[in-house]
Amino acid sequence: MVSRMTLYRKIHAITGQSPSEFITTIRLKHAAHLLETSTLNIALVSEHTGFSSPSFFAKQFAKMFGCLPKDYRGHSL
Repeated sequence: MVSRMTLYRKIHAITGQSPSEFITTIRLKHAAHLLETSTLNIALVSEHTGFSSPSFFAKQFAKMFGCLPKDYRGHSL
């Protein structure tokens, strides 16, 4: 078993992010993949990737990718 602090230090050393930031990054990358490869609407992509609020998802997505999910889908197709 690894302590919380040890986990934090290891993830931060490898990624430069906190564990929660790292998990959010993975979830957003998966959402981008779903937007590129599926016809799911944005609310469903948000739900499938673990975001409880589509608006929060859109804000986090825009923060990471520089555009809203609807614009990302338009450019990726």
